[in-house]
Amino acid sequence: MINSSVIKEFDGRYITSVAVDPNNDNHVVVTLGNYGNSTYVYRSTNALDQFPVFESIQGNLPTMPVYSAIIEMSSSSRVILGTEMGIYSTNAVSSNTVWAPDNFGLDPLPVMMVRQQTISRPWIENITGVNNYGAIYIATHGNGIYENRQYVGIDDPQQQASTSTKLLKVYPNPVTDKVNFKLLMSQNEKVKVDIYNLNGSLVKSIDMNLLRGEQAVSVTAGDLTNGTYILQVTSGAKTQVAKFVVTR
Repeated sequence: MINSSVIKEFDGRYITSVAVDPNNDNHVVVTLGNYGNSTYVYRSTNALDQFPVFESIQGNLPTMPVYSAIIEMSSSSRVILGTEMGIYSTNAVSSNTVWAPDNFGLDPLPVMMVRQQTISRPWIENITGVNNYGAIYIATHGNGIYENRQYVGIDDPQQQASTSTKLLKVYPNPVTDKVNFKLLMSQNEKVKVDIYNLNGSLVKSIDMNLLRGEQAVSVTAGDLTNGTYILQVTSGAKTQVAKFVVTR
């Protein structure tokens, strides 16, 4: 049985969207619809508490329905709204937010949905990952869908991808507690080991200094849940990748 309770009511308005900060689950923005009210955007910074607090971040935003919002993934202070009159945004969300229309290339018409591509898949077997990581998409009422690539590449692990990508053999595979592999080092060098899940999220990152010659490397996997992962090993301009499965 699932129990639920009302934590906040907005008289005379209905909730049109709830945006969660990709970097902080406690930070959410709630947008509201309907007409004849004065506040349509609220924020909570303790959303996971038993009794979260919501404050208006209406600021100078015109009093109109707001249909959708995102908290931009590279900055928790940047919020982008889809409203009755197009896109409004701010780079400094607060109780006295200053919003600005952001409709370059777009007429000020109703924007019903705003979404951002927040998953970045690493290179796998010489197939490149997504190339729209960070892109923002908006759906309008009656005038199609638009894309904004202003934030593509910000904090994108693919921007650091090697110009030379090779496959790496790991053993054993499936893995129970450790991922083992060998590297042939041409010099003493710093090596970065990243492990991603299949959603593209980085779940483990290790920096190590390895000596010249063939080196046997082990990475603890005992803290990983059962599933499939991508191992990415970067040294200098060279990247090697492998897929492995954790089973217990």
